[in-house]
Amino acid sequence: MAKKEDLSTTAGDSKNLLEHFNAQQLFNEKLKSWFDGFESVLSTQTDLVVCHVTEESKELSSRMDKIESRLEQFENKMDRIETLLIDISSGLKNSPPQQPDLHSEDQSVRSPPPEKVSTSAVQIDDGKAPAGSHANMPDESNEFNTIEETKDPVLSPSQKFVKDAWPQAILRHEINHETNTNVSNNVILRPDLFLDKADSSVFVKLAEIQSAFRISLVPYWYWPWRLCQQMRDDFQGTRVWAEENIFVTWPMLLEEIFKTMQRLGVLHSPGTIFSRLTARSGEHIDSFAMRIKDSYYQLSRLDRESDITRNALSYIVQTYIPQVWTHLQPMMVGKPNYHCIDTLVQIARGISMWPTQVKYCVNKN
Repeated sequence: MAKKEDLSTTAGDSKNLLEHFNAQQLFNEKLKSWFDGFESVLSTQTDLVVCHVTEESKELSSRMDKIESRLEQFENKMDRIETLLIDISSGLKNSPPQQPDLHSEDQSVRSPPPEKVSTSAVQIDDGKAPAGSHANMPDESNEFNTIEETKDPVLSPSQKFVKDAWPQAILRHEINHETNTNVSNNVILRPDLFLDKADSSVFVKLAEIQSAFRISLVPYWYWPWRLCQQMRDDFQGTRVWAEENIFVTWPMLLEEIFKTMQRLGVLHSPGTIFSRLTARSGEHIDSFAMRIKDSYYQLSRLDRESDITRNALSYIVQTYIPQVWTHLQPMMVGKPNYHCIDTLVQIARGISMWPTQVKYCVNKN
């Protein structure tokens, strides 16, 4: 009897133990399922946080790039304003006191650049540079002459770059007054004076354009806007830059033109150096003629035979040694460029034995 009771008790304990084990196993499965769900939610939330942080980082980086770009634009504008202020300061410092014509000058300075003008114009009549030593410049005794040499002008880095690249460039401090200038004074430029290709012809074209602006009494501040109408192709980017910049001055536009030529590798090419030849102060004509010849034979064969080189040669000779040009011009008809160079040297050597006053070059810098 006792044994039966013990067996019954043991069976009951085993059953209870089995139920407890099953309950514990079920609890463990629920706990595992809960942890799996929690891990899944945590992983999802972590991915969302990482994604959000990444997007915020990209947006912040984009904002920083925009801020840096705007700061760079602001610095460029400040540099241009500084250059403009230096130009104005130099002009005021080097200009003699005078009584301005309030009616005419205020009208010309304050009136906005017109889109189209149809008043009196100056026509440049042919494709060659004008003959004569003073053809591109007004008479020095004329009351309309606005150019006056100054001593030791203060040049900004931008102005110095322009002068080094092209000594004939006219800066603001070199203009005495603009009493007789007016924006309605139109100047008609020949189609071949368009600045389209960045090559050695640019300097010859700029010389004629700048001279035409002066002779036509176009206001100095309006020069860059008028030149923009003559720019295309290689200089299209420079034209767009100038049209979008209200602070553009003549030296600033020239600087952008020369930097474009520099980027294209033509600013310091032999052809460009040849077209930029200028006579030194007090230089003998035979010495200058030899420098022209030396520079000519540094050109490539195609450049030596080109019309651009021939036009540059004509402009250089008639500008700086007009006494030679008088004899050389009729001898150039139908002759190749190398023959014209040799004839130039022979004429210069012959004239160098003439009286002292005709031995020297005309210095227009």
